[in-house]
Amino acid sequence: MAGPFQPLNQTIALPSADNGGADGLVLFNALSTSKTSPVVGIVATPMVLKAYNLQAGESIAVNNYYAETKQSSPYTRAGASVILTPGNTTEVIFLTGMYQLVFTGTLGQLVVTGTPLPQVNLVGADADLISLLRSPVAFPNPLFGPSSSGIVSTKVQVGPTPMVFRAYGLSGSQSIAVLNVFSQNGVDTVFPLSVAGVDATLTATNNQLVLDLSGSYVFQIAAPIEGLVLIGQETAAASLDPYTLYETQAAATAAASSAVGAAASATSASNSATTATTEANTATTQASDAAASATSASNSATTATTEANTATTQASDAAASATSASNSATTATTQAGDASTSATNAAASATSASNSAATATTQASDAAASATSASNSATTATTQASNASTSASAAASSASGASSSASAASSSASGAASSATTATNQAAIATAAANAPRLHPSLSISSSTGVVTIDLSTMTEDYYLLLTENVTSWVFSNPPASGQDAKINVVLTQAATAMTCVSPATAGHTAGTAWTVSSTANSTQWLGLVVTSAGVVTLTPNGVLA
Repeated sequence: MAGPFQPLNQTIALPSADNGGADGLVLFNALSTSKTSPVVGIVATPMVLKAYNLQAGESIAVNNYYAETKQSSPYTRAGASVILTPGNTTEVIFLTGMYQLVFTGTLGQLVVTGTPLPQVNLVGADADLISLLRSPVAFPNPLFGPSSSGIVSTKVQVGPTPMVFRAYGLSGSQSIAVLNVFSQNGVDTVFPLSVAGVDATLTATNNQLVLDLSGSYVFQIAAPIEGLVLIGQETAAASLDPYTLYETQAAATAAASSAVGAAASATSASNSATTATTEANTATTQASDAAASATSASNSATTATTEANTATTQASDAAASATSASNSATTATTQAGDASTSATNAAASATSASNSAATATTQASDAAASATSASNSATTATTQASNASTSASAAASSASGASSSASAASSSASGAASSATTATNQAAIATAAANAPRLHPSLSISSSTGVVTIDLSTMTEDYYLLLTENVTSWVFSNPPASGQDAKINVVLTQAATAMTCVSPATAGHTAGTAWTVSSTANSTQWLGLVVTSAGVVTLTPNGVLA
């Protein structure tokens, strides 16, 4: 279907005296034999219908006509059928489509003309036509008109039913921009409407636009235009031939936008492909780096485990040696007699060394180096206790030398006590190392289209989230293995303009709407999360911190 629609039946040209001129149509006249008019097509230019000689009780219904089925149905405006009567002899049809008039009455005197609106000569025209063209009925939903002020129209809401917009009074380079309106938190933001990569505008040569995408729109002019009229009207599903809509829209946009749109689309596609390739390469590199880091971490963990096991074994050996030293010191006490008190003290010191070594064993997993030092000190204690045992044996075999042996045992016991003190100090160092503040890996994160994603495989403990939009869901990827869980902290900071945030919990008393984020501007909240291997998330909020 090409070109503008023309009447499908033969018509008679208007006489020049009747405003229409040679391009006007006579839909009924004295020669008519059918009460159904020829079919008339309206594309970009509205048509003025004028009835003459209508008698009381007679009427003319304006119907939509469907070429595919050759059927018609009433044409409606604002929910009411459009009908010419003796009291309403003039109508202006603005909506693109195909139409047919049905007369109820007696043929013979009736004359009905159809004239394109720009061809109507308003000088000397009848008062009914002038009044109609100036009335709200003629220009439904006026966005700009004689009483308009300013350069931005009121906001128009397009729903499931498309709307046709037409501009009158544009000339030269004058134009009307069409803008999308997006509302968030009570604030409207506008962006140019783009059709095939070209900003949509109404001009003197392209004064019609069909909007079939639901949303809010405004129309803007650079400066007030005298005589400008902009109207909008819904294209009810039963009042627009789909082929007409297609032809109208294509004719209005093809010449201005096809070449530019194709070039822009090609450039955009090329840029998108380049970006996609770059991002794919980056992702591959990052994946390789992550794999290398994971392997390194695994090797480090294995080495740490081996060293901890070695420290534990050495500490156990130190404990055994200290116990042996205690037994030797006890024997020396029995044999020395007069040196029993000193030997007993040596045994007590050796026992203290054994206990200190056991404490070092407990802390060895977190302080392998300190445990090794404790093991060396315990070995020293064992050697000195052995010297005490030797001295005690010498005292038992030679009574005359008992005093000397006792003195030697006393010296050995003192040495054992000194070694035990060293072991105690090393154990204290190990304890301090175990209790020292731990450094927690942290990471700043953000949401994307309302979704916060946390990758649990990074081993990060603390996450910092600044709200920049409303958060509608949380995703926890790579959960821990079966039998384990992940404990993380999320430090959540509210934006200067309050955003909403759903609870990350999927179970427990803080799931769903039981927990809500603070609406205080720039406030900070601490959230403790536990994620099981099955992906169940529980939340322990800590209130507003600042």
